[in-house]
Amino acid sequence: MRWVTGWVMLCTSAALAGAPSTVNDLKALASQQAWAELLERAEDVPAAERSDAWRTLVGSAATGVLDTADSSRASALAARYRFLSAVPAFAAAREALAQLELERCLDADGAACVDGWKKALGTPGADASLRAAKKVHHTHVPYAAVTLFAAAVPGKGAAACRDDDLAASTLAALALPSSDARVRDARRLAFELCAAALVPKVKPLMSAGSASVLENCCQPMRELKALTEVQADLCRDAEQ
Repeated sequence: MRWVTGWVMLCTSAALAGAPSTVNDLKALASQQAWAELLERAEDVPAAERSDAWRTLVGSAATGVLDTADSSRASALAARYRFLSAVPAFAAAREALAQLELERCLDADGAACVDGWKKALGTPGADASLRAAKKVHHTHVPYAAVTLFAAAVPGKGAAACRDDDLAASTLAALALPSSDARVRDARRLAFELCAAALVPKVKPLMSAGSASVLENCCQPMRELKALTEVQADLCRDAEQ
């Protein structure tokens, strides 16, 4: 009889160990801020019980773990729980984390930092791009932000084109050697997206006669019929 009782107890313990989690279990973990464990157990809740309360708990846990995570963890969570992109707290924490990594990258080595930032956020919106651009402009060399400004303008329109930081970043990038990838973004801003606001600012830059500026600006300014006679002469001399 003893072996029967022991077998029953063993089966009962095994059944309890494998029992699905409940929303109440997740609430208990949330009260302890056990975010990592909550995420591990979230999918143990049966699909039929994954209510708004369940999504709120997962959102809180995903936001909580980002305090000690990196952008790859944020991307993995966003891919695993698609609804997280619509959770403001998670989106804000993810953006802050990506911004911090961008700044650290620029401090160490500027190469490919902006591409890494974009990857960390998936598809950054215009507002996030503009915030990051202005932050980078004020904390690093001005031209470092030009790619971020170029990403922000299509979604922000003419108001962004009048931003002083955008203008300074674009003009700084136009003075880079033409082989620099950031020149492409600067030319797009100056002569396509924001021509009305930036062409008047490019004119005095060209008058200084910098070889890189003339190489980057002469052709598009000529196409826009925006060259003065003096600038046209400078361009002809530079192109000979």
